Amino acid sequence: MFRFHWNLWLVAKHTRRRALLLVLLLVLGAVASGPQFWAWHHLIQGRAELEHFHPDRARCHLAVCLRFWPHHVTAHVLAARAARQLENYEEAKQHLLQAQREQQQPSAEVVMEWALLRATLGDLKQTESYLLPLTQIESEEAVLACEALAQGYQRLYRLSKARSLLDLWLKRCPNAVRPLLLRGRLWSQTNSWQQALLDYRRVLELEPEQEEAQRGLAWCLIESARWNEAVPYWEALQRRYPADPEVCANLARCWGHLGQGQQAVQMLRAVVATHPDHLLALRSLGQILLQEERPAEAEGWLRCALRVAPQDYQSHWLLSLALQRQNKTAEAEHQLDLANQVELRWQRLHKITHQELVVRPHDAVLQAELGVLLLDLGYEEAGRNWLLLALQEDPNNASARAALERANQNRTGNAREVKDHY
Repeated sequence: MFRFHWNLWLVAKHTRRRALLLVLLLVLGAVASGPQFWAWHHLIQGRAELEHFHPDRARCHLAVCLRFWPHHVTAHVLAARAARQLENYEEAKQHLLQAQREQQQPSAEVVMEWALLRATLGDLKQTESYLLPLTQIESEEAVLACEALAQGYQRLYRLSKARSLLDLWLKRCPNAVRPLLLRGRLWSQTNSWQQALLDYRRVLELEPEQEEAQRGLAWCLIESARWNEAVPYWEALQRRYPADPEVCANLARCWGHLGQGQQAVQMLRAVVATHPDHLLALRSLGQILLQEERPAEAEGWLRCALRVAPQDYQSHWLLSLALQRQNKTAEAEHQLDLANQVELRWQRLHKITHQELVVRPHDAVLQAELGVLLLDLGYEEAGRNWLLLALQEDPNNASARAALERANQNRTGNAREVKDHY
């Protein structure tokens, strides 16, 4: 009997030891695999946020993932996508370079993300032929291709192509927030404020906290002279970003048009004190001082605005009013003539992009004229692109070649000035 109990005790003892050893092994395994599980979790969450076009949230998840997995190719590719959608293009480039360093040959996902980044930046010479066919297939790649190409087309003022891609995307996904936002930007670029309002309102129905849509809606209201409606949006943004010059300038514009000129001038002076080249603040300050019957002061600020943006129609027109009210008649007439010239350029540009190029998309003469107009209006990248397109259509187009040579000379001259300055 004693031997039986003794054997039973030994069995129990060994069983406890094995159980404790098993528990210890499980604990050690959990500790060892914890970081791996955590990295995997954040990778999955980052990918999910990108699928819903929440790049700010995705970026946070992917940063955690990369702390545990610094050599993970897919994590770097997704981080590049988040940075691209946040318009931090240098960060996107660095992630892609790191992903490339981890491979002997770039994988398909790395090649794709490079193409998307280059297309977004307007480098469409090679990427367009690769990405455009993808837009015709309903897939994740089609969505990404539509997004990147639409942004690239918009950057280069190829607006009809950008809008057709966004319309295609929305036809497939009517409640997708991202194409609504991009189309809202596109409408705003052409001063089509009512159409932009509709897109931004729809975004806020789908995602009430979407900040870009809040800001876009507020901008559309102010550009539609709906000052009372715009004030609550700009005040909410100003509470959130009290040092944002654009927010402060637009809130001041509302105040100025609602009879609070002194308060508006005070805020705008604070903006230009810290941001002396902020066009909107300079122009708005001149406009409100004009409303306050202080044309001499307005003149100085409007001349500053024109030094920042020599082709800004509103600054030219407001300066002509400031001069007229000081009885500087000859100067006022000259300034008004300059304003009219700028307005005619914009009208011609609008007609080419919205009417004539739609009918004659491969007309080298039209493309060259558009390129020259964009250069004159200060859109150098878009202007050069249209001139290059004209030369692709017609290598003997003399006006396109001459304009491109002038643009290259100006770029060289500007670069030399910057070098000499430093």
